[in-house]
Amino acid sequence: MEIVEISRDSISEIEHLWCELNELHFIKSDNFKDHYASFSFSDRIEKLLQAELLAVYAAKIGSELVGYCIASVTNDSGEVD
Repeated sequence: MEIVEISRDSISEIEHLWCELNELHFIKSDNFKDHYASFSFSDRIEKLLQAELLAVYAAKIGSELVGYCIASVTNDSGEVD
């Protein structure tokens, strides 16, 4: 396994992973189904790209991305996804 940094310009590379995770949250959620049902990758990325600081890392096996981590900071408030 290799950890690679994903640039802001290449963030769409993790879209399939993000969508799978969003679907899992939708299936497992008892209280937030409406949120996950209407949450889109494009909405999420639009917000992330506005962050003052943004770091995206992905786990890669061979040529396949198998996981990701996003860290962002906006207005002195941080988030890890």
